[in-house]
Amino acid sequence: MAKTDFTLQIVPVTVSVVNDADVPEIVHYHGLLIPTDVDGAEEEGTPAGPPHGSRRYRFTPTPAGARWYHTHTMSMDDLHRGTYTGMFGFLTVEGANNPGRYDQEHCLALRDWEPYFTHQAMDSDDLDAIWPQPERPEAMDTRPAGLEGAADIFSVNGKALGAGEPIRVKPGERVMFHFLKD
Repeated sequence: MAKTDFTLQIVPVTVSVVNDADVPEIVHYHGLLIPTDVDGAEEEGTPAGPPHGSRRYRFTPTPAGARWYHTHTMSMDDLHRGTYTGMFGFLTVEGANNPGRYDQEHCLALRDWEPYFTHQAMDSDDLDAIWPQPERPEAMDTRPAGLEGAADIFSVNGKALGAGEPIRVKPGERVMFHFLKD
């Protein structure tokens, strides 16, 4: 049997974060083994992007696999900041080979829109046959923490139910789905 030589190429990347917000913004990466000064945790020393400015981060993303990123700006009781604004996404670090052996790969980002505070500890709509469902309040409830965040509008990859093309799978195909919820 002949010996096969291969070279593993690990390539550094530069990520430019453009911040259009009125507050400092920071991007945090999940599942990467990267230095703390670029990981996106301000408490670990990653510098935030200034309001209406930008910042560049350079690192070598490892290990290979499906990863994700999101804002690390604390929203506190402001549901118009941080992850509530949809600042999250997929990050794929490709390996030297593809051991998955699947025919299709799909990334599905699930997002809540127009969040509001509620006193419900859980979604009990399906447990109670009494209708109608609670409506979104006219004004946002800004009482202290301890309230649940809720939403009545949802999307998959930015599209509501019925919009866009369905995922088509032929019999016998193997499909890899990656789901991400904000």
